[in-house]
Amino acid sequence: MEAGQEVSAECDIEYKGKDGKIYYVEVKSGDEFSFNISQDELNFAKDKNNYYKLYIVFNFDKDKPKCKLVDDKFWDNSKYKQEPIIETIHITF
Repeated sequence: MEAGQEVSAECDIEYKGKDGKIYYVEVKSGDEFSFNISQDELNFAKDKNNYYKLYIVFNFDKDKPKCKLVDDKFWDNSKYKQEPIIETIHITF
């Protein structure tokens, strides 16, 4: 990690940008078209939406796993369908 970066309880990575603002990054494993997120994590994403990014890492069984940036404000995008699963929300797109 670089100077100014730290681990946060609310997300996987928290860092201070060159603009002096704090940014939040969440990394989820899943497949290319779905991931699970807890209600608390989703609430945090909504609260920090202008400073929040979510990446999905998938294809772990391949030589080179892949990473995909999820659209900003995915919770408001009809492309993403939410399916509640006991204390977790399953997102597909």
